[in-house]
Amino acid sequence: MLLFGKTTEVTGGEDIVMEQCASPQVAADFKRVFDDYQALIKSQGVDLMGSQPTEGNIRGGLTTINEKAMGNIQKMGRCIVQSVLPPAAEPKGPGLHFMDSSSAAAEMVKKLLLNPVASLDAAIAHSLARLPAEARAWG
Repeated sequence: MLLFGKTTEVTGGEDIVMEQCASPQVAADFKRVFDDYQALIKSQGVDLMGSQPTEGNIRGGLTTINEKAMGNIQKMGRCIVQSVLPPAAEPKGPGLHFMDSSSAAAEMVKKLLLNPVASLDAAIAHSLARLPAEARAWG
């Protein structure tokens, strides 16, 4: 089983994720969680398009939120999204599953640790490895 997530990180490329869904129902499930996230952001008075990419992203060479989304979506490769899961839910079968999740690496890793899976998003694993040992010891 593979998990792909970071609902926040596909803004500007959500149509590409939907094209890689296994069925119209999976695409609709993805669109629902994506739209729910967008509505939450707007309800807080935040303009995600105006806040992304971050200064660090810009220093790294990104110029738009769409470029940032494309980088995240590349992690899917050619895999087909089999299902859309709420945070920390266990996939019901093999293949790639999209987990509705934050882009905050520590939060995402903690959710995944609540429900271990065979593979973690490489960026999340990388972020966890950069944390000090005491931050990794959630006990």
